[in-house]
Amino acid sequence: VNNGDPLATLTPPFSWDSVQSATSYRIQISTDNNFTTWLVDESVDTNLFTPAADLPAGSLLYWRIQVDVGIYAPGEWSTVWSFTTP
Repeated sequence: VNNGDPLATLTPPFSWDSVQSATSYRIQISTDNNFTTWLVDESVDTNLFTPAADLPAGSLLYWRIQVDVGIYAPGEWSTVWSFTTP
């Protein structure tokens, strides 16, 4: 999902740049850009994620990524990106 792109599906594929030393990534998808609540809050092993359930239709949503590099504390959150569901 690219920032601001219109989508054709309610379960869009997400991808981001991989980090060589990453052991996992955490993805959050929210209805607000402060992430006070989440629609998705999952840890994944790769730099790819597709939601298992439909995201809400006709909604402006936000997403971000956090990298976990194992023995070190998780990294900072990424830039927040936005998209609108069909």
